[in-house]
Amino acid sequence: MIPKFRAWIKTEKRMIETDDLLDIDYENEVVTTQQVYFENGLPDDRDLDNFVFEEIELMQSTDMVDRDGKIIFEGDVVKMAKDVYSEPTYYEVVRHRGGAYRLDSKQHGCELWIRHADCVVVGNIYENKELLDA
Repeated sequence: MIPKFRAWIKTEKRMIETDDLLDIDYENEVVTTQQVYFENGLPDDRDLDNFVFEEIELMQSTDMVDRDGKIIFEGDVVKMAKDVYSEPTYYEVVRHRGGAYRLDSKQHGCELWIRHADCVVVGNIYENKELLDA
């Protein structure tokens, strides 16, 4: 598995998705991104930007997908019912110290497993933090 990453640009308050994150230089602590511009549905031009690690938050893919086939990243907010009888709860996807991914909410948390494939990514903690306040 080749890990996938995305990045939240703190200074610009925008998410850089996997396809637009071109390089992570751990030695120099710089991330290179692109912004592609389209004309008539075809790529026309692009801008390349470099961001130092202090300007970004890197998020790694869990290598799992939600019920709609969307890749789940750490920092995502997912909606899922604890069991068939409970109302859906919003959880933050976090990386635990041991490297495992967890679903955490104010009420409870658990490890992120394949059996959680019925969850739905509804946002992320940078753009939709209010979902976790429910």
